[in-house]
Amino acid sequence: MSPKHDTIAFMDDNTTKRILGFPDEFWIAFVIMIGFFLKIIFDISTGYTFQARNLGMWTYLEPGQAHEGTLGVIQYLFENHRLPDFDPRTVSGFESPPLFHILCALFLDLFHRAAGWKIGTCLHTLQCFNAIFVTAGSLSEIGILRKCGLVGRELVASILFMTFFPAFYIMGASFSAEAMCFMFCTFALNNAITWYRTKELRHITRTAVFFGLGMSTSYAASAILPAVLSVMVLAVRDKRFVRKTLKAPYKKFFRAPFTRFFIIAGIGALWWPVYNFIRFGVPLFYRKFSYESWEMLKGKYSGWMRIRIPSINEFSDLQIDSGGKYLYNIWAQTLKTSIFDYNAINMELRPTYIMAGLLLFMNILLCLLFHVMWIRSLMGHRMKREVKVFTGVGYLGALIGYAVFCLRNPIVSAMNFCFIPTIILYPITGMAICGAAGRNATGLDRILTRVCNWVIVIFAVVAAFLFGYYAA
Repeated sequence: MSPKHDTIAFMDDNTTKRILGFPDEFWIAFVIMIGFFLKIIFDISTGYTFQARNLGMWTYLEPGQAHEGTLGVIQYLFENHRLPDFDPRTVSGFESPPLFHILCALFLDLFHRAAGWKIGTCLHTLQCFNAIFVTAGSLSEIGILRKCGLVGRELVASILFMTFFPAFYIMGASFSAEAMCFMFCTFALNNAITWYRTKELRHITRTAVFFGLGMSTSYAASAILPAVLSVMVLAVRDKRFVRKTLKAPYKKFFRAPFTRFFIIAGIGALWWPVYNFIRFGVPLFYRKFSYESWEMLKGKYSGWMRIRIPSINEFSDLQIDSGGKYLYNIWAQTLKTSIFDYNAINMELRPTYIMAGLLLFMNILLCLLFHVMWIRSLMGHRMKREVKVFTGVGYLGALIGYAVFCLRNPIVSAMNFCFIPTIILYPITGMAICGAAGRNATGLDRILTRVCNWVIVIFAVVAAFLFGYYAA
């Protein structure tokens, strides 16, 4: 690609800075290694029943019988070696996309049936794989940040936050499809950006494949579709889908990338809901919930109360003695469930209660700082148009989709940060670009950057200590 084309990128590279005499590559590798090691320890200490939303039980299975929950789906696939031949609405868990469950069943075939491992050991190993999926997704997010031109201290601070953000600990230890879905989502976003820069068809093909795999794992992958489509629209406007080095009709290059994307992505996203619709009459993208807590929200709180800015009480209450009094607000619950979990942390201990409260306060502060710095980057000239569109459309699309999802499913378990973990990528990108303004930075930019960096360092240390020392 010519130097002229290289200038049309998400952002130019900044000058690499050294921290304590070591290059930023050293600190990136160090932070990732420590974070992965602590996540594995956390997984081992909690066990596969941790964060068990509709986990189910592994019990004796009669011929033709199916148990509910994630374990019930895996056991059914493991023992029958086929997709369910009954209406998935009748048994909770079977309506979800089955890719994660299929891979788990294949693993059990290999290590339980063939190698003789105990079923508990296999399930615990499968849980630890989620830490690998989360780390792989974080590495992909690092690739996205680097394509936005970030190096040095701002990149290290962003990685430090993503590595030790408690939501990724929780997601990496949950026996569910969320971690695998997160990995596929970040792979798709990374390849979409790479395709915009290089115009190579293999990257748009990979984007479609990873998006399809994400949708075959969890419908939550649809949260990244606005960001991917925004990159494609920009490519059309900038005519970046045409490779001038190839001699072929203009229309062929107009159709090829997008036709390829929509066919591959459509197959991956629609095969499971269409299969259930044709065979059992199940509505497309049907999702079944366990409604034990339905009455807690239904009819008691208006939509405005659920989506408005939370009050101090809704934020400060840590759900110990409230009896569900402050569980209805979507944003308060999202921020709190991304920080701590009662299945892993004993909140009745004074130290854990204090640290959880401190993390919650810093989480709110960082959320505000990220958005203020991101808005400053959007309003200034330091962020290129491509990054503005990518982060703005991606963020609003995921945020609106998440709010609609929570409002349509008025139960507390729906308001969980793990459904849309990729959303933090967009404000983090804007925050880091604001901090990397260099000579163009104003006094306010420098103050915001310094405060944000120090809060991230303290946040990471407290989170690592809480989830490393006080984990169950």
